[in-house]
Amino acid sequence: MRQLLDEAGPLDGIYVSNHGAMIATEDTDPDGELYALARETVGPHHPVVATVDLHANISVRMANSADAIVSYRTNPHVDQAERAAEAAQLMRRLLAGERFDKSFIRLPIAAPPVTLLTAHGAYADMITEGQRHIEPDIPLVSVVAGLRLRMCPRPACRF
Repeated sequence: MRQLLDEAGPLDGIYVSNHGAMIATEDTDPDGELYALARETVGPHHPVVATVDLHANISVRMANSADAIVSYRTNPHVDQAERAAEAAQLMRRLLAGERFDKSFIRLPIAAPPVTLLTAHGAYADMITEGQRHIEPDIPLVSVVAGLRLRMCPRPACRF
């Protein structure tokens, strides 16, 4: 990936479309590694925008490396095109020179996956509440639940 990005020449920005819950045996944060690679490639003054599944495991490194992380709002995932369009709008604003402050809040909860449907229930309510705060000065609120699964080589696993 690094070689392909380097060969692409100077880039105005990078759009990352990934699930956001990657696992690896040699790295505890492969998504963060990917986002950091994107940031290193374009530097601090060009945008990095991502879309992720609403079950993504957002790491501090991902949040620090991206200018915006747009999560799906539906499970089953039927809003991927809309979220990609939202990411494109944010990319346009960033390319025009606008910058956003970011907040990253990790709640100390782990909901059972069977409760993470978005038609109704607590998770749907959290997503709806987040979207209620969208305004010109707050262009994005992403709520993700994460799927906590960590893998590491045996016998070195420590959780």
